[in-house]
Amino acid sequence: MTQIRIGSRGSQLALWQANHIADTLRAHGHAVEIEIIRTTGDRMQQPGFVMPEGQDGKGIFIKEIEEALAAGRIDLAVHSLKDLPTELDQRFTLAAIPPRADARDAFVCEPYWALHMPDASAPPVRAGAPKSWRFALTFSSWNSAEI
Repeated sequence: MTQIRIGSRGSQLALWQANHIADTLRAHGHAVEIEIIRTTGDRMQQPGFVMPEGQDGKGIFIKEIEEALAAGRIDLAVHSLKDLPTELDQRFTLAAIPPRADARDAFVCEPYWALHMPDASAPPVRAGAPKSWRFALTFSSWNSAEI
């Protein structure tokens, strides 16, 4: 039986996701191994890291995984959608998305209960949103928000 090689980052979340897919494949009779791939994004979290010349920061959590796929060192990659670019390199396909839990965030802060009912005369709501999908979610709720 041919072994399926799954590429994954080494974070706790990434390994949980890769093992979840590996267990599903094993349940269907496949032999599976997981190869941990350290990405530029992983190295950036180390003190003293300097961004390589000419790199813009886009795709920093997938570059090395894509290289392993292209070289044939892994057969598939398991990765969080939140870290993928909007458009994938044409050599790759987003082939499957497993069922998932509810992905919505919640903001609960007692002094701001009335945020869901903005007063037209009140100053705009100010919110921080580090991820573009959080920005879209926040702005869809409060179109007067300053983000």
